[in-house]
Amino acid sequence: MILLALLPLMLAAQEDSLTVTLSFERIHCDECKAELEASVKKMAGFKLVTFVATAAVVVFDEKVPVPAFNRLPKDLSLRAVTLTIRGTVGFAGEKATLVARSGATYALVNPEKGKGDPLGDLKKKLGGKNRFTVTGTMGDAKTIALSSFQSADWKD
Repeated sequence: MILLALLPLMLAAQEDSLTVTLSFERIHCDECKAELEASVKKMAGFKLVTFVATAAVVVFDEKVPVPAFNRLPKDLSLRAVTLTIRGTVGFAGEKATLVARSGATYALVNPEKGKGDPLGDLKKKLGGKNRFTVTGTMGDAKTIALSSFQSADWKD
């Protein structure tokens, strides 16, 4: 059932899109979903939203910077923002950055201690390729705690 709900999302997310999963403490009724849907539809680059349990999976045009999520309904209690985004990765010493297709720049950091070293793994994979799809949790508007990555390519 969940797979069927996500099918349109997977198709939309294939090209020129970034996917954001908004995890909430609760989404307890259809009115909450409607209010949340109305909020995300107003955001620049909005394409699609799907609800799964206490999360909203939102697809945006990747050529628009990731929007701020500070105007969502407060009573739903936003817990985490996880995104999957394509961009060009660079390292300056141990500091990593992702320049998204929108031109926005994000600092990439390792997740909390004990969850591996995805930044170290990413640095090893760079060798000539610097275009990646990364997934991670947003710490603030310009920081992504990296959880996974894969090589990517696109036409400029």
